[in-house]
Amino acid sequence: MAEHSSLRAAARQLHVTQPAVTRAVRELESSLGVALVHRGTRGVELTEYGRTLLQRAQVIFEEARRAEEELVRMRDGEGGSVTAAISAVAGLTILPRALTAFRARMPRAALSFSEASLPISKDELALGRLDFVVLHECANEGDDGFARELLFESPLVVVARNAHPLRRVGSLAALRDQTWLFPGSARSGDLPLLQAFRSLRLAPPGDVILCASLTAALRIIQQSDALAFVSRYMFSGHPFAGRIGPLALKENLPVAKVVVLTRRGSPLTHPARQFVDCLRDAARHMVPTAPGVDVKGSR
Repeated sequence: MAEHSSLRAAARQLHVTQPAVTRAVRELESSLGVALVHRGTRGVELTEYGRTLLQRAQVIFEEARRAEEELVRMRDGEGGSVTAAISAVAGLTILPRALTAFRARMPRAALSFSEASLPISKDELALGRLDFVVLHECANEGDDGFARELLFESPLVVVARNAHPLRRVGSLAALRDQTWLFPGSARSGDLPLLQAFRSLRLAPPGDVILCASLTAALRIIQQSDALAFVSRYMFSGHPFAGRIGPLALKENLPVAKVVVLTRRGSPLTHPARQFVDCLRDAARHMVPTAPGVDVKGSR
């Protein structure tokens, strides 16, 4: 009904009569003591109570589906599946090693990865559509309902194209009025990277472009005078490393954290647990800083 905005369409999808759907909704409303639906301009619509119940029901449905899938695959001797969103930094550093190790453990498991993007990835995780999310976080997220495990710390640098006219200024304060690319979307709210300016008692930049894709951001930086904070690890063999580079700045820039997010109170499936374990092991084998990067020498 929530999908079709119509009791009749919902009844057809459920292969029951429309009065049966109406009766079931009324019984549920009576049991809960709240109105779940009302008739609006676009047909039957969910109330605020109905939308809240739907969100919870979707999580329960996904958990039940995953439990059934895991049991069936265990019964039939199949490998199970892992569905995750991975940050670009983790994808360029620990993911290849973790994937090789996981394939050795579970060669028949089905894998599905997407690039982590806020707040979409958190929404998908909350709804049970992802097993876990690997994020590159630049601030304490507080109690957002997710469990966190630190994989490794990621020093941040400011990057610009090699021919940027302000490459030698040496100070974040002198770059404040430039165009900045920050990760996120219109739903991201306050941007954690703005704390880098606030912590130095600098006014935040006025010209900020939100760009959820790191690849797109690096391309923009290469072909314009835009600037961005990125992980120093991005310059370990990345194809953009020869065309853009980190700036030597006198200020101490924040250190981000690469973390695994899971739903609190919801156990991972066996394949997902195995993959997170492989990510941990890959993180333990990382060098403290990306090899071949001399920030001061980039001037």
